[in-house]
Amino acid sequence: MAYFKFQADVHGEHGIAEYPVVPDDVSFVAGRVITRPLPHLLRFIVSHPATHPPGHLLGSMIPVASRPLLDSLIQAGVNNIQTFPAVLRNQDTGEEWANYFAMNIVGLVDGADMASSVYDTVMEGDGLPPLVDFTDLSLADAKVGVHLLFRVVQSPIDMFMADSVRSRLIAARPAGGWGVTTTEVKSTPPTRQVPDPDVRRTRQ
Repeated sequence: MAYFKFQADVHGEHGIAEYPVVPDDVSFVAGRVITRPLPHLLRFIVSHPATHPPGHLLGSMIPVASRPLLDSLIQAGVNNIQTFPAVLRNQDTGEEWANYFAMNIVGLVDGADMASSVYDTVMEGDGLPPLVDFTDLSLADAKVGVHLLFRVVQSPIDMFMADSVRSRLIAARPAGGWGVTTTEVKSTPPTRQVPDPDVRRTRQ
């Protein structure tokens, strides 16, 4: 299975200047369902001018996606996203862009093949997987399983997608593109167990 890191355009000149304020116990990267009431409209301050409007995905701590991008993810089979209405605003010019939604990916996957990955440990896990900064990540197919859009518990700030989702985005690419960057990540297939030739098996 092929997987891709999924993020806002890394070559973009503009982005989020200020995230909306949310309660301290609300996280968009922890993989938990958000149950606390949030403002009816989350306001993101962005630096985009009218001549370079925002792409379809911005941010990391609180990712915000356009309605067309969310629709394409859902059409690709993604069913673990929680959304909250948002608006993007350039505080200097007063320009606003609607039809955006803060996106919470529900569920963290312990999907990294740590033995095949290169990383720096940020914080020990105290019985749980540590938080790390990957410089060369390898995902384990057997651990990722059927997840199509996910975060990994060792580095929850990062988002990943299966190749089938990326293919859907390519097929549905709007004029001007999505304004996202996808980078292929290495993966390790499940280990195949070789039958012991000395063990006899009979059909029951």
